[in-house]
Amino acid sequence: GNDGGGGGVIVALRKERLDHDTEEDGILVVVGDHFNYIRGRALAAPSLDQEHYENATSLVTLVDAALEAGDRETAIAWLGRIQAGHGCIGKDHTWKIDCAIEPWKEGSLLFQESDVAVVVDGTDVSDCTVIWNDERWNVFDTSLENVEQVKDLFEK
Repeated sequence: GNDGGGGGVIVALRKERLDHDTEEDGILVVVGDHFNYIRGRALAAPSLDQEHYENATSLVTLVDAALEAGDRETAIAWLGRIQAGHGCIGKDHTWKIDCAIEPWKEGSLLFQESDVAVVVDGTDVSDCTVIWNDERWNVFDTSLENVEQVKDLFEK
């Protein structure tokens, strides 16, 4: 497949969560010079009317139950808890969002250079953690072969 001229780069990051009930989840995938991201809130996070939907086992079942009950406000509030989009990494190393669930983010940068750092707990790519907005993102899978390549992707 075409990776958009990114030289075969494939990286998947997963946001580290210490508390799976209250911390948001996140995934960032890079293929070539394209990226996709999604961030969502944990189901147990506080919500206006979540107690009315205590049998919900996922975001999908909660939203469906709210809509069936005619509670559009709760459905919208929960759907608004998802951030997701697509973008491209420019030759100037900017990560520009070109399509997003939140349309006002289109044309903006996924992160500023000062928002990101690569931390290595060992000597291997599998020991890398990307710090993004003071959150730890673990390298889940990658085609990159060494720590310097990870740093080059995120810290230029």
